Amino acid sequence: MKFSHAIQTAMPAAILGCLTLGFAPIPAAASTATANITVSATVLTACTINATPLAFGNYDGTTEIDKSTTLAVTCTQGGTYTIGLSAGGGKNATTTTRSMTGATNKASLNYALFIDKYNGTNWDNAAATGTNVKTGIGTGSTDSITVYGVLPTGQTPLVADSYSDTITATVTY
Repeated sequence: MKFSHAIQTAMPAAILGCLTLGFAPIPAAASTATANITVSATVLTACTINATPLAFGNYDGTTEIDKSTTLAVTCTQGGTYTIGLSAGGGKNATTTTRSMTGATNKASLNYALFIDKYNGTNWDNAAATGTNVKTGIGTGSTDSITVYGVLPTGQTPLVADSYSDTITATVTY
């Protein structure tokens, strides 16, 4: 059998090409390694507190005035909290006898703040060891806490003026 020269020269190259492809190295299988990532977080109890003013209005000394205000307390769900009210800045003020001071005459006008109702349990300071504080468990939403204020009758002598005081509401959590 006679082959033409072109076929004779092309054939060994084609055979060599087929053999080369047939014997190409096979890549090794890919290897893997794994690691776990531990993910964590700690949710701390946190609270905020806001207060609205307590305005007794006009007072003539003959009628007790009962008014209330609210504290808006928002604490992390499940976190416990305690709310106390300071004595205020009036003359000789304590948490059992709070006192407003006149703007011009510096006279005093006594009042009280209660936890549960008018003339109920007096509201103490959270920093005190007193048990007369409001406690609760956070809901994650805002809780409205009522503060009951009483301006009692019979305070004499009454001096005409505008009276005020500042109470600090503290939430401890």
